[in-house]
Amino acid sequence: MTQFIESFFDDNSSGFKLWSKKVSDVKLNAEDIIFKGLMLKMNRKNNKLKERYFIMTQKQMYYLKSEKNNKIRGVMETSWVRVEFITDENEKDKKFCIRFIRNMKYCDFWVSDEKSFKEWKRQLSKVFIQSDFHLKFNAIKMIGKGSFARVYLVEDKETKLKYAVKAFSKEYLLSQSKGKESLMNEVDIMMAIKNPYIMNLEEIHESKNSVYLVLELLEGGELFNYISSKNNISVADIHRVMKCLLEALAYLAEKKIMHRDLKPENMILKDKEKLENGTLKLVDFGLATFCDVPEYLFKRCGTPGYVAPEIINAPSNENIHYDPKCDVFSAGVIFYILITGKSPFDGKSFQEILNQNKACKIDFKNPKLHKYHNLISLLQKMLEVNPANRFSARECLSHAFFKGTDSESVEELDDQEALLTNLKEFNIKNKIPLAKPDDNSSFVVRDGGVINGEVNTIADTSSQGGIDSFKNVGERGTRNPHAKRESIYKYVLTKEAANNK
Repeated sequence: MTQFIESFFDDNSSGFKLWSKKVSDVKLNAEDIIFKGLMLKMNRKNNKLKERYFIMTQKQMYYLKSEKNNKIRGVMETSWVRVEFITDENEKDKKFCIRFIRNMKYCDFWVSDEKSFKEWKRQLSKVFIQSDFHLKFNAIKMIGKGSFARVYLVEDKETKLKYAVKAFSKEYLLSQSKGKESLMNEVDIMMAIKNPYIMNLEEIHESKNSVYLVLELLEGGELFNYISSKNNISVADIHRVMKCLLEALAYLAEKKIMHRDLKPENMILKDKEKLENGTLKLVDFGLATFCDVPEYLFKRCGTPGYVAPEIINAPSNENIHYDPKCDVFSAGVIFYILITGKSPFDGKSFQEILNQNKACKIDFKNPKLHKYHNLISLLQKMLEVNPANRFSARECLSHAFFKGTDSESVEELDDQEALLTNLKEFNIKNKIPLAKPDDNSSFVVRDGGVINGEVNTIADTSSQGGIDSFKNVGERGTRNPHAKRESIYKYVLTKEAANNK
């Protein structure tokens, strides 16, 4: 049997038990069930294995006496529980053991044949933390590193599928203010979401020194880089982009989740193909939060030029709360840029952009906006300063702009070349890195680490210190000021995969 390691995710709460027998009436919805099947449980009285039936959802594992007897006898919360898959060979036969571990407590179940063992292993990997990363994956190459994380392109040994993997140093995470909490928050949120317009967290693994996040591989590149490489763009393309983004936001709002760092760099195409055939994915949940937690891990955060006014102007010394409409505002900024090729909060420096964002005075008189009457009414609702009057993502999707194929808007736009030129100019302009703000600003640039994905992503750290974000590829102090700002995270997801097919 394998030797226990103390888990990064353990909390060692007193009186902890893996399984609870105090189960109230549970109504399981079919859509919540990920897997169900038989495993063998050891009877302590006679040391004999008996069949028991298990039902797994994202948040719980339920234990029943049999498939026919639907009374739930026990439940295990799946959060932060590790699973180990153990093959015990002897002269007579093979035994297949599945071990669940949390807070140094464990329980073993057995599977009678290898086929069932492999199926349980495949299904449990969707929910539980695993301990067999190096047995399961071949690392093709390391393609980036930061202060406490390395990023690899890997291949599943059995399926031959490729993934991007972020490998975090547990020691370094624990040395950072809110380091552990930040990673756990991000994992908790990503485990709760499955949507075609959001990057998927495939698996989590843990070894003695590292935590591995196995991520869906995205190979189509950042949205604006894709647009800049094309010869034309239409309102139909913008329609498609905004629909993907708002569908993702509507889903997150239903889950009571806020992303809080929407910007073009966090919109990645799944594949390298035409926009109408590709899927646009929302990535980077390092600053995301559940709406209904008592206190947000980061209260004021985001990227200057995209942050909703209720966040950027909130008092730094108060326990503020807001709702998913903050993401709709950021999506509105992206929408504005797609049409005009210019940010509503334009500036030549970090501080200038920050001040413009705080003032939140938006120029709706831009002549480019008034070419499309269907479009500007939606944009104004998305960029409403007062969140009470702002559209939700679902309300945006019900707007006339998204009705049918929006042929009226497509016909309105004849000057595709001008629109594309505007967007290319915006993309080139925004390759210039932003300077650090003054020390008296409560919003500070986080630099040098590997949690949240962009150097220009910021968080209010006035009370408890900052969490480092992904470091740009390259050594500290050697950055070309005119080079494209790109995080290790985006580098692995979008650049290197194609070279290793």
